[in-house]
Parts: sequence; C-alpha cells; structure tokens
Amino acid sequence: MRPLPETVFRHLLLAHFAATCAMTGVIWVVQLVIYPQFSTLGAEVFPRYHAQYTGLVTLVVGPLMILEIVTATLIFLQRQLCPLSIIRRAFTRPRRKTSREGQGKVVGRSG
Repeated sequence: MRPLPETVFRHLLLAHFAATCAMTGVIWVVQLVIYPQFSTLGAEVFPRYHAQYTGLVTLVVGPLMILEIVTATLIFLQRQLCPLSIIRRAFTRPRRKTSREGQGKVVGRSG
C-alpha cells in the first residue's frame, strides 16, 4: 500500500478520533442512563423492550464501529506516517556507523 498524502492521513486520524469520541459518548449514555432504566421495567415488558432497544441502538453504534474499524485498519496500514512511529523514532538511539561506513558518524536522524 502506498503512503497516503499527509493531508489525507490527517483527515483519516480526525475521522477516527471523531468516531472514537462519539462511541465514548454513546457508551457513557448507555452505562449511566439506559442500563439503569432497565431495572424500572417489569419482567413481562423487559424482553420486548430489550429486543427493540438492541435493534435501535445498533443503528447508532453500528456505523460508528464500522468507521472505527476501517479508519484504525487504514491507520495501521499507514503506520510509517503515524505519529506513533515518529515518537518511536524519537526514543530510539541513533545507530553509529562503523569506521568503514563513515568514520564513526551518527546516522539515523535527520536535521
């Protein structure tokens, strides 16, 4: 896979970040609002309500999860441009050339 242009990669990161933030919001709403309300339903109503709830929540969560999976996969495939690789390079000790390669000069870092 060829590297994406930097602007496209940045938009990819932004889309992934947005999808992750949206999923985080959905998860918090579900945990703090929807699940506690389950206890207020009677045993006879709960199965029908839960079936309806799972169908409707899938319409919200499904596209966000697909977007997260697709963008995460593309980011992984583009890892040479990913900021994590830049961070990894920053903490990697530069390799020294042997005397045959360049008289002991430090290589592996530019600028």
